Amino acid sequence: MHIRKAIFFFCCIFTLISGCATNPITGDDELMFYSVQDDTTLGREMAPAIEAALDDRIPDDDLQLYINRVGQRIARVCHHPEWEYRYIATEHDMVNALALPGGYIYITRGLLERLTSEAQLAAVLAHETAHVVGRHTASQLSKQTAMNLATTALLVSGDVPSEMQHLAVMTNQVLTLSYSREDETEAD
Repeated sequence: MHIRKAIFFFCCIFTLISGCATNPITGDDELMFYSVQDDTTLGREMAPAIEAALDDRIPDDDLQLYINRVGQRIARVCHHPEWEYRYIATEHDMVNALALPGGYIYITRGLLERLTSEAQLAAVLAHETAHVVGRHTASQLSKQTAMNLATTALLVSGDVPSEMQHLAVMTNQVLTLSYSREDETEAD
């Protein structure tokens, strides 16, 4: 039994050490278990459900072209202009914009109705583009994977009181909630 634990701990440590990438915005090394291709696949798979949840696209081709044109001007000068970006306006009335991995960027009707200039639109789209370029979703997923490994290692050890096990699980959940404040500041 002790050999299994040792192998498990070795695998956890190896996984954590081997999963690093350089953030293109900050230049810092960070934990990253997912490739850019994984981002693209994840975004493509999530996009239909997200669009449906946001009440689908606004059926105005001129508006969609305008939103995409403003977004593409931003994409041309970002850290990864070679990636494909899609800027889409949706019908939802909430005031929000969001980015999926792989370059899917959404802005809701609720937010669009509050904007008063193209500069404001560009600022919102640039912020969301920075989430894509910074690979914030992949980073959060990587952190969650690492936390899950650490929590599992702690729970498998068997020598940890139940209060500590509960605290480890709760900490894992809190630390892996959506984008961090650091991600939001970086995107700004």
